[in-house]
Amino acid sequence: MSSFGGKSAADVQASAESDSFGYHRFAVCLTRNGRLIALDAGSSGRIVWNVPVWDHARDISSSPVLKSLPDGTVEISDLEIDNSGTPPLVVDAATGEILTRDAIRDRRTMAEDATAALVEKPTSVYYTLETGELCGKLDQKDAPLQELWRFSPSKGETIVNVTSRPSTDPVASIGKVLGDRRVLYKYLNPNIVLVTTISTAAQTATVYLLDGISGTILFSNSHAGIDTTHPIPSTLSENWFAYSYAIDTASSSASKGHQLVVGELYESPFPNERDSPLDPRPRANHSTLHSTPSPHVISQTYNIPEAISHLAVTQTRQGITSRHLLAVLPASNSLIEIPRSAIDPRQPVGRDPTSAELAEGLERYNPVLDFDPRWTLNHRREAVGIRAVRTTAATLESASLVFAHGLDVFGTRVSPSAGFDVLGADFSKVQMLGTVLALAVGTVVVAPLVASKQINAVWQFS
Repeated sequence: MSSFGGKSAADVQASAESDSFGYHRFAVCLTRNGRLIALDAGSSGRIVWNVPVWDHARDISSSPVLKSLPDGTVEISDLEIDNSGTPPLVVDAATGEILTRDAIRDRRTMAEDATAALVEKPTSVYYTLETGELCGKLDQKDAPLQELWRFSPSKGETIVNVTSRPSTDPVASIGKVLGDRRVLYKYLNPNIVLVTTISTAAQTATVYLLDGISGTILFSNSHAGIDTTHPIPSTLSENWFAYSYAIDTASSSASKGHQLVVGELYESPFPNERDSPLDPRPRANHSTLHSTPSPHVISQTYNIPEAISHLAVTQTRQGITSRHLLAVLPASNSLIEIPRSAIDPRQPVGRDPTSAELAEGLERYNPVLDFDPRWTLNHRREAVGIRAVRTTAATLESASLVFAHGLDVFGTRVSPSAGFDVLGADFSKVQMLGTVLALAVGTVVVAPLVASKQINAVWQFS
């Protein structure tokens, strides 16, 4: 039976079976009027199914939580409903069917059995805000949550943003190869957390980089003259981070307008030198409290033409493709993709790049970053009221799926390193088959001649 405004179940199954590139991912959206809608990212956002998930008269909170689970279901939980003893609502992600308790139990039992046969439940660290402090808690199998550490901001500061590395953030290379073939080793800590605090009275913003296991401050950076009424979005991926803020117009700072800060983390400032936490040798940049190696941070600031409300990073399956920065521009109602090469903090300052730096693709640092119109993903369409940007990997390594949602919904597919694993549109199968056939015929014709020549050569030397 066809779902409202979308495909039939047979069409959905056919799309999934023919989806060799991994483009047909479902984006499941929960609307304010209580409907759950699945959009097919590989079919221009066509509606797959559309179902009501609760009665309009039901008393719900203003911010229900929507989660995608490994067993192929979508769970809608609400704080008020959960506290009243009502279980979360669970929907089959493929069909939109609201599942009964028995169906949920059977499905999750099968999923847990399959998972247990492959790998045990991993140990995870959760971050929660409690009475103005950031708390790190350890979640182990068959054990209650254990508090590991608490981070308290300085007096007068308030935590406004907490960003951690994505749970799926593959790393293809542990180092960056320089133009002279030396290597800068990346600081790859999967448990780092970026915490942003503001002080309204002092008009300052401070960014802290924490170790998620010990709570140690690995790096911090403060900015004065900040307009604290504007959002300070941030993102974190692999060994780099980015955040943006606005300068108060009444500030005495020489810089005005909006700023974008990008930083990279390395094990050491020197090429070919590692600073591994497993290395027993003492290093100067080790934290004495927890013996946690601190990263060498290279950061750079850019003046940008308009405010950024949200930041995200493209994701691919193996992490081989370059990661680009995604930014939402509320003033122009657009979503842009900023290449990493344009905001590389290792760009030389006050001089032209050397031949080795040119080989890396580095350009001379320019404090003003103009947004190239070619970076705009939604082109002439406006994306109004975007509140979040989600990214996920396709089956193709070169492709990343982007989904922005808010008042408007926008989805697209990007290729940060171009389609290096896809044949071009000008590739001719007929020409390829003709070439292979010609080589086969040539081999058949030439083979007897070569054999005869070899026999004659043997007789001449006899």
